[in-house]
Amino acid sequence: MLLLFIVCIIGIASYKKWLSPTGAAAAFIVGLVIALAFSWPGLIILGAFFVSSSLVSKLKKKGEEETVKDDSTRTARQVFANGGVAASAALVYIVFPDFIWFAAFIASLAAATSDTWASEFGRIFGGKPRHLLTFKLQPKGTSGAISWPGTVAALGGALFVTGTAYLIVGGENSFSLTSLVILTLSGFLGQWVDTLMGALLEVEYECSVCGIVSEDKMHCQTAGAVASGWSFINNEVVNTCCTLSGAAFAILFLL
Repeated sequence: MLLLFIVCIIGIASYKKWLSPTGAAAAFIVGLVIALAFSWPGLIILGAFFVSSSLVSKLKKKGEEETVKDDSTRTARQVFANGGVAASAALVYIVFPDFIWFAAFIASLAAATSDTWASEFGRIFGGKPRHLLTFKLQPKGTSGAISWPGTVAALGGALFVTGTAYLIVGGENSFSLTSLVILTLSGFLGQWVDTLMGALLEVEYECSVCGIVSEDKMHCQTAGAVASGWSFINNEVVNTCCTLSGAAFAILFLL
């Protein structure tokens, strides 16, 4: 039954163009591991991240379609970057069924949701963001830049996932209101790790045709030159560190 449910959800997501073919395969693996570990509650919590993040990634201001690339279709690398830590926590839970690993699972998805909501709502409602370290105004979508609407959305995204988890299993298996606060804070802090890495380490490329600096190596059908950051620290690496940090903060605070 769980397997059929996963297949149906992935089929709908693929139809909606939320997943590429490789992303669908990766999502099936992540969903299967989480279902084996946490059954329906795990899949609902995973769905809270995936559905909400996919929907907010489709949001655009009027007239923005011409200036902002729609890159919300997730590839396998993006699925594993956002859900790989959650699946790893689920695997450990299967062997060592302790609340700490369930908490790490939730916090990693809270961090991923926090990051996505911050980026998307900040882009739509935040105006020009400021660089985390220099506080200088930056173009929308710049890695390591923040805005007040984005920051509020980051906290809301983390709370959305942890609140969903609490509504499902709150009061059971050591999941108290204190745990809810800890996991929300952990996810929120994981998003700040993402932002800090974006400001300091994430690679950005300068297009040799139009001069735009972005995370995309290919622009104007031409490979850009590294403008800043480390070439091996791309968006997927940063997202993985974000979710890993959320899980790590949860384990640290709970211990």
